[in-house]
Amino acid sequence: MSDVMFNNVVQNIQFEYKRDINRYLSQPKPSKCQALCSTCGTYHEATFDELTPRPGESELQYVASMRAWNCCHEGIEPYDGFPEKPDHAAIDDPQ
Repeated sequence: MSDVMFNNVVQNIQFEYKRDINRYLSQPKPSKCQALCSTCGTYHEATFDELTPRPGESELQYVASMRAWNCCHEGIEPYDGFPEKPDHAAIDDPQ
């Protein structure tokens, strides 16, 4: 366990949405999520296309956040713990 908190390292989580005319505009699906590793200043992303079947916001956010954490802190458990992992098969084996 480290003295570094997950939420202090992984910041600026943001989603990008593609407007598809076949979808309802009131509930668009995210096309990607980016999370910033504040240690090195690098954005890491997870895209809708790399996770199947059809991930939602929580799955994209989890993968992008873990990529941002593992950028500079791989193998280290944060002081405040990791975020809860969504129940989604593609998170264990992204394409």
